[in-house]
Amino acid sequence: MTLFNSIIELSTDSCNLLDHGVVTLATVGIVCLLLGSLQVFRPDLNPLPLAILTNKLSASDKDFIFIAPYVSTQDGPAIYNLRGELVWDGHEPSSSDNPARTVNFHQVQYNGSTHLKYTIFQEAQHGPRRNATHKILNNKYATVEALRSLNPSMDLDPHDSDVLDDGQRFLQGTKINYPAGTRSEGRLEEAVLQEYDLATKRISFEWRSLDHVALRDCCTFPDDPDYFHINSFQKDEHGNYLTNGFNTCTTYYINGTSGAIIWTLGGHKPSFRIIDENGDNYKLRHMHHLRIQPLSSVNLPESLKPNISASTHRAISVFDNAYDTFEFPPTAPSSSAVILLLDLASRTAQIIEHIPHPSGSTAAMFGSFSLLPNGDRFIGWGSTRDVSQHSPSGQLLFHAKIGDENTAVGSSRSFKGRWQGSPERPPDVYVYAWGCMWPNAVYVSWNGATEVRSYRVYGSMPQNEAEEAPFELVAEGPKDGFETRLRTDWYVEFVFVEALDEEGGLLGTSRAVQTFRPPLGNSRVCTEWMCPGTMPRQQENSSCAGGEMFDGRRAREEQVVLG
Repeated sequence: MTLFNSIIELSTDSCNLLDHGVVTLATVGIVCLLLGSLQVFRPDLNPLPLAILTNKLSASDKDFIFIAPYVSTQDGPAIYNLRGELVWDGHEPSSSDNPARTVNFHQVQYNGSTHLKYTIFQEAQHGPRRNATHKILNNKYATVEALRSLNPSMDLDPHDSDVLDDGQRFLQGTKINYPAGTRSEGRLEEAVLQEYDLATKRISFEWRSLDHVALRDCCTFPDDPDYFHINSFQKDEHGNYLTNGFNTCTTYYINGTSGAIIWTLGGHKPSFRIIDENGDNYKLRHMHHLRIQPLSSVNLPESLKPNISASTHRAISVFDNAYDTFEFPPTAPSSSAVILLLDLASRTAQIIEHIPHPSGSTAAMFGSFSLLPNGDRFIGWGSTRDVSQHSPSGQLLFHAKIGDENTAVGSSRSFKGRWQGSPERPPDVYVYAWGCMWPNAVYVSWNGATEVRSYRVYGSMPQNEAEEAPFELVAEGPKDGFETRLRTDWYVEFVFVEALDEEGGLLGTSRAVQTFRPPLGNSRVCTEWMCPGTMPRQQENSSCAGGEMFDGRRAREEQVVLG
């Protein structure tokens, strides 16, 4: 095989775009890329658009948004920048009629560096969730841990999980499923909280809900088989655990040695009276993503500061759904993110921060509330499909919407943070020309690469099919969204692309691909940028070598203007 043949690889995964409804023709030479599919030549990626409604953030803010759209046109973890542009689509194709779902996509510290973590599972039509796996990925998007249930009789619960001690230990929720007539008249699911060593898989702590929480404490409806529904948990600096039962409407603070319940928040038997900013009673019914926060990170009332200490008070952030799907009336006008200040002596839990939904909506499912390193608050509004960022005083700084009501019911949790992705897979490139007398349209993307700022296009034009022709620079330009479109100055038969960082350093090089030209019978419906419905799996036309070809350099000399 010659060197020329060894570098030429026809692009086999970057075609058939119009069959997927990616583009529509507006006028000759103009193509409108629909938001529903953010790229031309990667129809295998069909992420949801992220519409930016408000953005008052500094231009220096280079954080990314991490979401996992639930029940959408294409489920899977996704990263977006603050312009709403896709950065990484982590969709995993499924051959099953029951597609995989992804939840709780966020960053974790593992083995000394920042990694990504999410949970993927298949949801049974009736009964428990099956085949759940917690995945940890490095910055090359390679899986370094795929964690399944330690006990085959227990199903992993996908709602929450956490990496502890820089990857030495893992915290997860599981379920035990009891057939009807064993622990109750009907089928029953028991929630289990486990901490274990990642290397040895040895469990160091296990807490089972039926040992501590009665079936009658369920707040949804009688005989609900998922009576507890564990959806949030955290290990604190004292070695104790905070966990939440969505279907008991209660948060539990658990002794990390004995498993005994130290106190509860909400529910039928609360340890604290919850009051709002005015001192009136406030009811928390259904909650998500509860976390103990450092007292230094919340807005403590000035009048209380002299009497507040870590030994007498706790601050807890809560996503308050204030609504559920069980036909109970809402407990508040809208869902909200709140911070509670718990006074362990007086047994009051006062709301000291309250951020309502930007549009006044209620989320029946999901939700998350995070405190960012700069002091801002970031909220994923669950099934309303909104994400927002607020100042510590609650001012709206950023607001975006995921997809539309026909494509998703939101993201289980949404997060924001720094990330540097360097994919192992090289950049993807697709090259098109209307004919030998037209320049090339070059489409390039690099799924997950965060540091790309520009691309350089190199082309080769052999004079005959047996010749090995050198590659030369034929186009260059800045990265423009997930997929960048460039045009060469003259026709070339073969192309490869280099991806460059902000300093012009080389990050990666694509494979060399051959230019696709549509069959002559289809050329009347084509434009200079693409040809609807005629993107084949391999080149169908003979090479332009030896014939008359477009040369923009000569065209400029002759003062010819392209249409």
